[in-house]
Amino acid sequence: MTKRLALLIGNSVFDDIGNFPKLRTPVNDAQDLAVVLEKHCDFEVLGTLMDADADTMRRAVEHLYHQAQRGDLTLLYYSGHGYKDRDARLYLAARNTQSDSILSTGVQESFIHDAMRLSNSRHRIVILDCCFSGAFVKGRKGSDKPILFEELKGEATAILASSGAIQHSFEEDGRNSLFTQYLIDGISSGLADTNEDGRVSIDELFVYAERRVRDKRPNQTPTLELQSRAGDIFIALTPQLDLLPPSKRIALLDRLEPNSERSLSLLTQALQDSSPDVVGKAIQLLRDKHREKGYAILAEYRPPNMVWIPPGRFVMGEGEEAHWVELEGYYIDKFPVTNAQYAVFVNATNRIPPTHWITGEIPEGSECHPVVYVSWYDAVEYAAWIGKRLPSDAEWEKAASWDPKTERKRRFPWGDEWHPEFCNDSERGVGDTLPVGSFSPRGDSAYGVAEMMGSIREWTCSLYRPFPYDPNDGKDDLNLKGKRVVRGKSWNRLTTWGRTAVEPQPGPMPNSYYRFRCALSF
Repeated sequence: MTKRLALLIGNSVFDDIGNFPKLRTPVNDAQDLAVVLEKHCDFEVLGTLMDADADTMRRAVEHLYHQAQRGDLTLLYYSGHGYKDRDARLYLAARNTQSDSILSTGVQESFIHDAMRLSNSRHRIVILDCCFSGAFVKGRKGSDKPILFEELKGEATAILASSGAIQHSFEEDGRNSLFTQYLIDGISSGLADTNEDGRVSIDELFVYAERRVRDKRPNQTPTLELQSRAGDIFIALTPQLDLLPPSKRIALLDRLEPNSERSLSLLTQALQDSSPDVVGKAIQLLRDKHREKGYAILAEYRPPNMVWIPPGRFVMGEGEEAHWVELEGYYIDKFPVTNAQYAVFVNATNRIPPTHWITGEIPEGSECHPVVYVSWYDAVEYAAWIGKRLPSDAEWEKAASWDPKTERKRRFPWGDEWHPEFCNDSERGVGDTLPVGSFSPRGDSAYGVAEMMGSIREWTCSLYRPFPYDPNDGKDDLNLKGKRVVRGKSWNRLTTWGRTAVEPQPGPMPNSYYRFRCALSF
């Protein structure tokens, strides 16, 4: 049975600090890539050397190639300082490497060439992330003829170098060096699989990393030397998006190329994700970064548990204040946000939980109740976190009161006749919230939106201003100060479509009068 065997070396600290100053990322590079190779590439990591001396490095390299059999794939990785002598020969710096005795204290390219040549393995990958790494396969000084491939016997050899033969490589500010970071990204995210065949080839991985390195550092040119008689060398299978943790899924989506077929496919898949923050990120990216083709996808998207309110006009207000208002189409949540949904947000963002969560946990049996004791700021942050927003004053009223079939305003969400059993009204004597859906569908509005009356009043994004309502006067600007409109008839209030002005306060609310639902428009 063939194997995949890997050796990774990361040297950050050197005795000859005058010529080999301390590096920040190599140890991280070796450790992080080792994890990726084991998890996504089915490699057996024979060793991860950190700050090793030259003898230890040589023994480990020889062991890697001596262990390998004919059908095995070997991978040697080095991150650290590279050094060239006067004959342009490359040396990998060890912890004890001295520039004035480089032959005896450095690991010369020819040693690695010989170890590869003497190995039974016929499939080899070498990845070098160091200065002058492109010199690994170049000829001796005065010759442009590569010496490595003509000496090696085998079916496939790939040499990935972070820079050209006379170039430096860079670490940047992150945890990993620039080149290694994009190698890790390309494998772990699957974004390097440009032909979407479910596999990442060495050639695809190199192109993915090389383009991104050049974008950030035009003076650093990664190189690839590839010889293969057996077609492509595949290093990894493409991971499935839904198998990655939410934070990784979001990071993957953020790095997608604008409007490519693969990007749009992954974003469409992400719209059905079980994590609300992943769905929110997908909506945001389709709306902004990928808008050239993203709007067509969003036009077909049907957000779960949301109701579409078509564009058009409706009558807002009652009596002498009644007037026509024109709105664009939008989605609105069928139900208010529940404690269980809000708990995901609290846990993910470390936000202070509502005050009635005495121990920081949802009161037992209240998971499906609407979340209360929620400030306007809490509601705004939650909505943004899942890629949505609060509905405006007018959007809330249209969804609750307008009947598009008869083109008239209803007195109550379900019609013009009062039915106390259709909502959590004070007449019921419950005096508290009930699970969402308790009065659906009998208490739904004409559009099918539930519980727009009774239980608790709801936040909107709109500043309180007198009628007539102007949707373009800036009242929905979240950065403006002033009282915000709350809508609905709570279980301890007797008004129908009344509007109440409430001054938003930061921090947890001292009472349970307010809840919210979200809206969405493209």
